[in-house]
Amino acid sequence: VAGLMNAARAAGAPGHFVWIGSDGWSGRQSVYMGNEVTLEGAITFQPMARKIPGFDDYFLSRKPGNNSRNPWFDEMWEEHFQCKWTNSDFTPFNYRNVENPCTGEEDMLEHGD
Repeated sequence: VAGLMNAARAAGAPGHFVWIGSDGWSGRQSVYMGNEVTLEGAITFQPMARKIPGFDDYFLSRKPGNNSRNPWFDEMWEEHFQCKWTNSDFTPFNYRNVENPCTGEEDMLEHGD
């Protein structure tokens, strides 16, 4: 989304569009920082959310070896840690990380965003 906003600004389009954004970008600084003029008047929505007790501890304890329920977990792992599983197919998220193999020992707490 940030790329689209940058392109709109570069094309001189601020004020020409009314942007409608979902929770996927409405609260992300990477989208609106530097694009405030382009996004002026945007309509965004974000569902009301609350913290689920115990979820952070559960999620942070997940590793590829103990999370077979989620078929996308390995791909998320590659993206988050900028690594690639040796047996995984190439994806837009891992093709640059061939030199950095995933081990499964990476730590979410040490590599937080």
